[in-house]
Amino acid sequence: MTDELSARLADAVGAFAQAGASVEEVQLGLTQSQHDLSALWLRQAGALYLGLLEGYRQQGIDLLGQHRDELTSQFVSLLESVGTMTVVEYKRDQLVRSNVFDTIQDLFERYDLLVSPTLSILPVDNAADGNTTGPSHVNGEPVDPFLGWCLTYPFNFTGHPAASIPAGLAQEGLPIGLQLVAPMFADDELLAASAAFERVRPWKQIYPPR
Repeated sequence: MTDELSARLADAVGAFAQAGASVEEVQLGLTQSQHDLSALWLRQAGALYLGLLEGYRQQGIDLLGQHRDELTSQFVSLLESVGTMTVVEYKRDQLVRSNVFDTIQDLFERYDLLVSPTLSILPVDNAADGNTTGPSHVNGEPVDPFLGWCLTYPFNFTGHPAASIPAGLAQEGLPIGLQLVAPMFADDELLAASAAFERVRPWKQIYPPR
């Protein structure tokens, strides 16, 4: 993260202390690299999409055939890559996913809420052709330009409820998001924490009129 982004997020996290919460920095303890985890998420998502496309194909709609040009090149490449996966490879990915889930679950045995940046960088421009990508490195670490700069995907495949709340604006006027993650099925607690943050740091008035 940039120094500006780190400072803005640290200030935003301080709002929970203002609201009466005890705030402590923790390490998740994941054994996989960020690059490996983002690649895992893409394979898992690609497999789900490929199953959906097969259902369409059986109904006579071949999206990878006559509609191929209507899909982004990134999406087509993802579908083609997961189409060659073996059952053993898929099951191996499921074991890693279970390990990530267990790690997050263990965290919530001690903490009520996990707070992190929503993105590790400032927002990027949407590509006109739909193939939006970010940087290939963040703080010197290699990341997948398609997904690796996002910090939301681990909770997409663990299933923990999460929300991204406004944490202010960067100097360029770009929005900064703070991600809140709660224990399984604690959606009400997640919404209550989001509301508590907004009461301490109301954000509606900081956004310029459209």
